[in-house]
Amino acid sequence: MARSAAIGGFTALRIAGRLVPSEFLASVAALGAPRQKPADYGLTESFGLKEELGRFWRLGSDLHSRYRRRSERKDRDPRRVGVDDWMVPFCRQLLGYDLEASGSQMLGDRVFNITHSAFSATVPFLLVTHDLDLDRASSELGNEGLRIAPHALLQEYLNADDRALWGIVANGSRLRVLRDNVSLTRPAYLEADLDLIFQDELYADFAAFWLFAHATRLKPEEDTPSKCIAETWRQKALEEGERARERLREG
Repeated sequence: MARSAAIGGFTALRIAGRLVPSEFLASVAALGAPRQKPADYGLTESFGLKEELGRFWRLGSDLHSRYRRRSERKDRDPRRVGVDDWMVPFCRQLLGYDLEASGSQMLGDRVFNITHSAFSATVPFLLVTHDLDLDRASSELGNEGLRIAPHALLQEYLNADDRALWGIVANGSRLRVLRDNVSLTRPAYLEADLDLIFQDELYADFAAFWLFAHATRLKPEEDTPSKCIAETWRQKALEEGERARERLREG
């Protein structure tokens, strides 16, 4: 598994592979990317984007505090605490996804245990409990005795389903935004350490992550997964990065 690199200026956010350059995420955090007005995020014009971010921050803090208290109790169902009462509300209420429960998905002769989806199943979610490491193989998600890690399962699903380009995997502590990626040995994702964000009150990290991972960024336009804001951003960022490298080589 390739290492992820911390993003300059952020403690709890990491980028692995060629999802987007870290410099571009900094631009998103500074509201310097295209389509970052309140209306572009589905918000009212009555309040500024920063005011709305403050409201979502408080909501997220409350949800996380409740989750941490309940996760320490042995008499609670881990899935109810970590998924139903924490990750699902986080993705719905904070990030704006029209999340729906999803059963196992059959693609070809392969069964994928995807837990949720959004936008008519074009954005898959795999939400698991904190005892499952995102990168450690487990029999809980595999079929016919096979073991697979949550991250690997969602990545293989994205690669196999032509309807899906972007997706989210989370275990309550960490949340990753993934994209279709032909290389399974060199993963590409944006990761947010949610525990670190809320326990250490890293508001800037939360804001940057929210601005990039909000539902309006991954929502397909014209029913085409490749026509979403995140994909437009990615292409723009990679092209700008390539031009910058060309200038450096010429210099």
